[in-house]
Amino acid sequence: MYSVINTLGLEDVFIKEFALYPNPVNDYLTVSFQAGGQSVISIFNATGQLIRQFNTTNGNSTINVSNLQKGIYILRVETGNKVMTSRFTK
Repeated sequence: MYSVINTLGLEDVFIKEFALYPNPVNDYLTVSFQAGGQSVISIFNATGQLIRQFNTTNGNSTINVSNLQKGIYILRVETGNKVMTSRFTK
């Protein structure tokens, strides 16, 4: 017989390594993550079309999203050997 004492889900890992706020967003979206050198931040619309992409070496970025239409978007951060994604609403 086995008993589970504690589990660590993916959500727990991302909370410590990746944050995106405010959500929903109006004009500026803040992305905070543990940077491992050069990182690529990409924003996709709900159909998977790439909307914006840029490089950064900073683990804290503020992105102007005021020109995006209202809707649901996916933000992807690629840094080192990690890929982190999160959904946000405009």
